[in-house]
Amino acid sequence: MTGAWGIPCAGFFVGSRGISADDFRVPSRLPNQRPTDSHPRARARLLTTLLVLLPACRVYPGSQAPVTPQRPTFSADTRTASPGTLEQETGFTIDPGDRFFTPTTLRYGSGPATEVFLGFSPFNYVSNPTTPSEVGFGDIVFGVRHRLRDEGPRSAWAVQSTTKLPTASDAKGLGTGELDALFAAINSTAFGDLAVTAYYELGILGNSGSGVDLGYSVALAGDYPLNEQFSAFAEVAATIIPEQDDTQLFTILGAAFHHSPSLSLDVSILVGVDDAPDFGILIGVTQNIGQPLW
Repeated sequence: MTGAWGIPCAGFFVGSRGISADDFRVPSRLPNQRPTDSHPRARARLLTTLLVLLPACRVYPGSQAPVTPQRPTFSADTRTASPGTLEQETGFTIDPGDRFFTPTTLRYGSGPATEVFLGFSPFNYVSNPTTPSEVGFGDIVFGVRHRLRDEGPRSAWAVQSTTKLPTASDAKGLGTGELDALFAAINSTAFGDLAVTAYYELGILGNSGSGVDLGYSVALAGDYPLNEQFSAFAEVAATIIPEQDDTQLFTILGAAFHHSPSLSLDVSILVGVDDAPDFGILIGVTQNIGQPLW
C-alpha cells in the first residue's frame, strides 16, 4: 500500500511482506522451558539487527528508482519493485509489554511485473508473565508476486505465493515450528487520489497433530496523499483459522513521509479485537537501494 511493513513473520499469514497477525501471537510453551538467552547472546542478536539496518543507509547505482512500499500493512498491493533493482523494508514492531520484533524484507524486481522477496525478523523478544522472557531469530519467508494486469482505466490485479520456513524456535514461543504455504489474490483500484487495495489470502498451515489446517484472511486498505511528501493510510483485516477456533480482527492507521522518490518512512498503530493483539506500534523505512552489486 502506502509508504507503508510486512514482514513476513512468524506463524500464520504473512500478508504484504508487512505484518502477520501472528507476529503478536505467542505460542504456548512448556512449564519447564529453559530460561532466556544470556546477555552476550542477546547483544549478538542486537548487533545482527543493526547490521541488517545499515544497508538502508547506503546508496547503490540506480538508487533513484521509485520505491514501492508494502509495509506496514497486512496486505500487499499490486505494485512490484522496479526491474533490476532491490528494495529493503525494515523497522520494528512493539506490542507493549509483550513482544518486540524487527521485520525485514528484501524485494527484487525480477521483471516489469514480477518481484521475488525474502523476509525475516533478525531479533525477536517475547515476554511472558509466567516464564522467562525469550530472545531469538524469527521465521524466514520467501515468495513471488506477479501483476497480471496494470492499473489503467480498469483495476490492477496480481497474485502472490509465499512459503514460511519454521526457523523460529517454537519451544521459546517465537514461532509455530510448522511449514506454511500461502496464496493471495490482490486488486488495486484508484478512485481519484485514493488508492484502494482488496486482498484475499488462503493459508495451508502446518499442524503437527492434524497434518494441515486451512486459514483465510481478507483485508481492505486505502492510501491517500496529503501533499507531495506525506500520505495517510488505513487498513481493516481479518484472519480466521476454523480448526483452531482462532479469529483475529484488527485495523492499522498510519502516515508515511516520502523523503525522496527512493526513500519512504512510516509510522502506524495497530488496534485489534477478538483474538488479535489489543495494541501495537509499527515504525519503519522502505528504500530502493538500486542495482545489486552482483
